[in-house]
Amino acid sequence: RADPSRAPAEPAPPAPYRAPARATTVSTSTELAAALARPRPRDIVLADGRYGHDRPFVDSAGHRVYAKHLGKAVLEAGFVLEGDTDGALLRGLSFDVSDPRRTFHGAIVNVHGDGRDNSLLDLTLDGQRKLSGGIFVRQADGLILQRVAARGFRDYGVFVDANEQSVRLARRALVEDVDSRDVSRPVPRSSHGTAEACVWIGVPATVRRIRTRDCAWEGLWVGTGTRDSVFEDLDIDRSGVGIYVEHFASDSLFRRAHIGPDVVRGATCEWDDPAWGGRPACTDNVFEDSTFDTKVIGVYLD
Repeated sequence: RADPSRAPAEPAPPAPYRAPARATTVSTSTELAAALARPRPRDIVLADGRYGHDRPFVDSAGHRVYAKHLGKAVLEAGFVLEGDTDGALLRGLSFDVSDPRRTFHGAIVNVHGDGRDNSLLDLTLDGQRKLSGGIFVRQADGLILQRVAARGFRDYGVFVDANEQSVRLARRALVEDVDSRDVSRPVPRSSHGTAEACVWIGVPATVRRIRTRDCAWEGLWVGTGTRDSVFEDLDIDRSGVGIYVEHFASDSLFRRAHIGPDVVRGATCEWDDPAWGGRPACTDNVFEDSTFDTKVIGVYLD
């Protein structure tokens, strides 16, 4: 059902904040790498400027890294959170990366390992259509991702998926205020539905205020281990499919979505493909208070 008076709330952009006063301040790439190599977590503040590196910066200790001023510390290499990075934080950084060799597996920010409760806040990411992804998260337990702008990627703007259908999180992921756009391979839709999604969610999550544009396949893909989740205030346009609910998303709520008008198919609930053992792929999900203003099909159930 649709309530025209309840349009999706707009995502908030990256916002100014006050960097911690008592912190290790760095102004060069060498100083940043050295600070990240220290074994005890600390606050690290990056002075305004550009930070080049021939490989991604790596945090294995759970440091809290801030730009001194929002968007004024520009990293020309990716950032990896790996190992026991409980409570790690990236805030206010801007990433401008075009060389895959300066990333981990083609993603500007890559989160994996055993660390929980990681926060990615007020980030801007540009992959210049050369990289696979903007933010790629495998370890999503306690993840907080807020106020992120991502553009110019081949596979994903924001990806949060443990690649485990039975995944259990002590604290579900929180993804809020994301503007993700311009995601396509050089030959659009050549991923055959396995990528080219502006936002990709595969874990139990609360997802709010998402805007996507120019996504070759999906504005929002939902599947793998997503269940008992909430997706609300979704503004999706200029994509093949608005929302694709696939193997195996269940018991989730989608509300206040506006899909279109430049979208071929508004929402798809995937079928019980024999290749997946004939299990239904999209079960007990609810769509409400939404508008599908699309070119060919509004909602596709097959």
